[in-house]
Amino acid sequence: MTVYYSTLNPELGKALKKRELPIEEVAEVSGTLQAKLKKKSKILFIICGVCLVLLIALTIYILAASLNTSYIFLAVFSAVLLLWLGWFCNIGALHAQFNHALKKGYPDYYAQYKLK
Repeated sequence: MTVYYSTLNPELGKALKKRELPIEEVAEVSGTLQAKLKKKSKILFIICGVCLVLLIALTIYILAASLNTSYIFLAVFSAVLLLWLGWFCNIGALHAQFNHALKKGYPDYYAQYKLK
């Protein structure tokens, strides 16, 4: 079964919900997705670090230039919103879709193979 990067393959989701896959394949898909999500989480962590450095630099610039400090709040809010959106589009959606399909089709194996 093919696994997309940002969302769960619709065929895989249907097969999970209808309990059509052997448990070995469910374990394999779960392991593959867990590895992909771990890699994506590392990348997102690096992006968060870069954003934090840029926000600190922007704050120092705003304070040094005696600009309106309300821009700091706007910059922080925008960065947090964009990072959350990026997390959801790359990690959260796939995580939620797989866990939902697994819980519906394989409730007895949910605790063992759910994405964490």
